[in-house]
Amino acid sequence: MGFLAATERLICLEIGRLSPKGKRYNLALSLSSLGNAQQSEAAARAGFLKIAPRKWRLVRAFESVLKALLPMLPAPRTLEDSAKLPKCILVVEYWNLGDLAILVPFLKNLRASYPAARIALLVNESLKSFLEGQGLVDEFIPVRVPWVRHHLRWKKYNPFSRDWISFARTLRAVRKRQFDWAISGRMDLRDNFLLWLSGAARRIGYGLGGGRFLLTDCVNPDLSRPHRADIWLRLLEALGKPPNRDLGGILLSADEFTSAQLFLQEKGIPLDAFLIGGGEMSGSPKWRSIYWRRATRTSCGSQTRAIRPWRLDWRDVIRSAWSSGTF
Repeated sequence: MGFLAATERLICLEIGRLSPKGKRYNLALSLSSLGNAQQSEAAARAGFLKIAPRKWRLVRAFESVLKALLPMLPAPRTLEDSAKLPKCILVVEYWNLGDLAILVPFLKNLRASYPAARIALLVNESLKSFLEGQGLVDEFIPVRVPWVRHHLRWKKYNPFSRDWISFARTLRAVRKRQFDWAISGRMDLRDNFLLWLSGAARRIGYGLGGGRFLLTDCVNPDLSRPHRADIWLRLLEALGKPPNRDLGGILLSADEFTSAQLFLQEKGIPLDAFLIGGGEMSGSPKWRSIYWRRATRTSCGSQTRAIRPWRLDWRDVIRSAWSSGTF
């Protein structure tokens, strides 16, 4: 087989343009399609994830290292039948409190779509109680992830940190559980690697941020729906389970509702206030103030009272706001 013919065949296979009979398509068309796909993905990566070219080069370098290391590690289970319903599902969301709040609609839809499956959530150990009693998952698996616990980059990836020992132990325990599916809505190479390390037979996520080769189901994002909640729900759409976008909210008892209202009153927060989170990892107070002012003008206008929740306790504020209908 000549070089051009071999190249054409390889490209056709890559972009799924080779028929079962082995019909070849025009090489120029294949190259053009591949180039357009790469340009579209690069544009989506820059606009959707805000990944600068320098950072993307680092991601690609890390991908190369991973590809060399994977043959030395125990491989995940093999997916025998993609149509078979899962008995146990692992959802990976180990970041901050706001991320858990955004995850609620996905978890409710996941429960409705697979009622017989046992659902486990790999969650930040400091937030493992936040969604307890909601009936969203059957089990919370607390994890201490080094790059989440620290702000400074050298602390995030300090190889001598004890957090890595705890992290490795948790991953080893997760792998022994032999989950059928593992799901992550993060467009992040690190999360895709965690899905691979979980040993799950079916690994569902996004390859836009790197680590496409670590997934069994690489989902294309809906660029018209950039909200984090929609990014999670898009995974269900890709599985053939159209989500109900009206599902959401945290269930609170009457006592919790009363307690939440009292909390807001004690803090001097009116029940019609609009709460905007600046993010726990969003840098200096000055930057957060600028971000908060812009978000307030965009979301609320000038006539709505808005509160800066990071000056309070995040856990209490979100639960209180949700129960009173102001979040």
